[in-house]
Order: sequence, then C-alpha cells, then structure tokens
Amino acid sequence: MALKKFRVYGAVYDNILINIIRALSLGISYGIVETYVPLEQIPVYRIIYIFMLVFPFISKNLYLWIGDAVLCMFVQDLTYWLYSGKEIHQWAWYYPVIDHFPLLYPIAIIVVVFCYYKAYKEGYKFLKKLS
Repeated sequence: MALKKFRVYGAVYDNILINIIRALSLGISYGIVETYVPLEQIPVYRIIYIFMLVFPFISKNLYLWIGDAVLCMFVQDLTYWLYSGKEIHQWAWYYPVIDHFPLLYPIAIIVVVFCYYKAYKEGYKFLKKLS
C-alpha cells in the first residue's frame, strides 16, 4: 500500500523524488545549452525561458508545480554560471548580488523546500480522502 502515496492525480506524477530528478535534469540541460546558444538575442527569450522551465511540471498540486519550476530555474542559472566559467555579476535589475553571490539562490532554496513540504502534505491529505 505504500505505492498508493505516488498516485497520478494531475498531469504528471506527483512523486516528489521523480519531479526533483526531472527538474534537475531539465535545469542542467538548459543551462548547458544556454552556454553555447545565444538565446538571449531572441526577442521572446523570456517567454521561451518560462515555457521551457515552468510548463513541463504542470500539476494539480500547485505547491509541487511551483517547487519544480523554481528548482529548475535555480539549477539552470547555477549550471549556466558554473559551466560557462564566467564570474557571477550583477547584470540586470532582477539579479542582485553581494560579493558575487546571488541573493536569489538562498531565496530559491527556501521556496523549493517550503513548496515540496507543502506538496507532500497536500498529497498525503488527498490520499487519505481516497482511502
């Protein structure tokens, strides 16, 4: 009966571990591709970015969806900076840094942990209603 915990009730499996692996793999892949392909020069780059890193994780569990999307974007950004070998710098208004450390990284980690915790709790409540 332990497998009941990982039921499908959204567009994707609401198994947090599988979603974490998917978010990590997509974020790493996109970060590496972005290193070699000048995607920023495309006029609708932000729309492509959001579409590629948010919509693959659509789920009825909103916390799971947000957690996956934020984790994917966080890993993508981290991968881009690590793989490109460039120094992280403040290059846009939405990218504040202190001593070359992005302030968005700790915020993203907090949001991801919170969202996955809430997603697990909501999924557990949902399964209790089914049984």
